[in-house]
Amino acid sequence: MPKYVIVGASGSVGIPTVEHLVKHLKAEDVYVATRHPESPKPQFVGAGVRLIHGDLNDVGSLTEAFKDATAAFIIPPGVENRAELAENGIRAAKAAGVRHLVVMSVTTAGKTSTVFGRQFHAIESATLASGLTYTIIRLPMFTENYVMQADAIKGTGKIYGPVNPSVKLTTVALEDAGRAAAMVIANLPSPGMHDNRTYNISSPAYTLTDLTKALTAVAGRRVHYERLSYEDAAKSYLDKGMQEWQVRGTMELMMMEDAGVYEFPSVDYKAIIGEDPMSIEQWVDENKLAFQ
Repeated sequence: MPKYVIVGASGSVGIPTVEHLVKHLKAEDVYVATRHPESPKPQFVGAGVRLIHGDLNDVGSLTEAFKDATAAFIIPPGVENRAELAENGIRAAKAAGVRHLVVMSVTTAGKTSTVFGRQFHAIESATLASGLTYTIIRLPMFTENYVMQADAIKGTGKIYGPVNPSVKLTTVALEDAGRAAAMVIANLPSPGMHDNRTYNISSPAYTLTDLTKALTAVAGRRVHYERLSYEDAAKSYLDKGMQEWQVRGTMELMMMEDAGVYEFPSVDYKAIIGEDPMSIEQWVDENKLAFQ
């Protein structure tokens, strides 16, 4: 019987992945590994997926969860020791003999001088060393991060950040990330096409000026971009409750954007899905209620 196990299914990438996965597979073949399977999971109500015990802190629990798995998808959590936790999951997948290991990473995994780069380089290295058939799905920053500024857009007509608004950058819509991940996990559209591949899943490149134009079109007022210093930008994230290591990593990504080296090709998405990923204009239009 096929068995597809998702670790981290209740997070930003996991939820759309499960939503798309059950469109391709029987829901009862999709297993969500969670520390507390007995607790209510509103995001999966009615989906028909199975909840099983599996904890990245407990290799034994995941080894059992991965037993007889056709594929396993590990989404590293947003904690400082996520490399260690993801490596636990990879060890469990190897011990269980998972047939296809899919791991979420980031587009800057090779930049080991950065916080996120170090974390995900270690995760990718462990994936390759496992000897399992694998697919690595690299993602840039999420387009949904702009929703954090919805109140400022509605209140002042401004969006804030330290990045030059004329440089091109890429993000990824969570819907696109989940859609691509589901196809990889389900081994579609062609069996074996994802084996031992590393994909970059991203939006078409755009500038922050493009973003403000798109926001102006839906917000009912002109939206301006106000450039901040990196110090002020970091303080604003800390004030929102982000941890220091996360803020440091985010500032490093924004500095890459500023330097014009955070533009990644989106060809992998089209190769998997057969159509282009969501543009910034399409994403803003689909999420316009957040900015009105």
